[in-house]
Amino acid sequence: MLSINNLLRRKELGLMGHVELLVDGRRVSPRDLFKGGYQVAFGVPNMGKVCTEAHVPSFVASAPQLKELGIRLPVICLAQGSPHEVAKWQQGLGLDTGLVQPVVDVGGRLTRFLGLNFPGPSADGGPKSMRWAALIDHGVLLQTLVEKSPADLTVSSGEEMVKLVQKTRAVHEDLSEDSA
Repeated sequence: MLSINNLLRRKELGLMGHVELLVDGRRVSPRDLFKGGYQVAFGVPNMGKVCTEAHVPSFVASAPQLKELGIRLPVICLAQGSPHEVAKWQQGLGLDTGLVQPVVDVGGRLTRFLGLNFPGPSADGGPKSMRWAALIDHGVLLQTLVEKSPADLTVSSGEEMVKLVQKTRAVHEDLSEDSA
């Protein structure tokens, strides 16, 4: 595991007016995308084999469990590339966008803001994303799980995010009981 960033990396995702995100070809502000409740997002370095055959399917499979744990669906899949490439990839995956919604990070600005980029440009000229997953609370990034290598899928899978959410809920419940 490269890092688990928590309170020291809290970032208010709604304050990024310079970030352009596209959902099904429509512009969506980070504030609108990440508003309301607990959410999970994950980033893919490309739309290659690990992303297509393992990372995205892990979140599709884990979405019902995440919902039971209080996570608002869909899970956000942050991808870079042209809107056409991402739409084609989404169709090839046959995604139920009620479970996992691909979102285009135009120019990789959100990726760069989060510090989750590798040196060197991606295919669209923006920074190439690391493989990661994050827990978000009302637009505030709480924790990020980041892989050592884009080829790895050990800490940022849907299953690992379920474990993180369960652990986070247990801590919050313990704190609530202590303050009562």
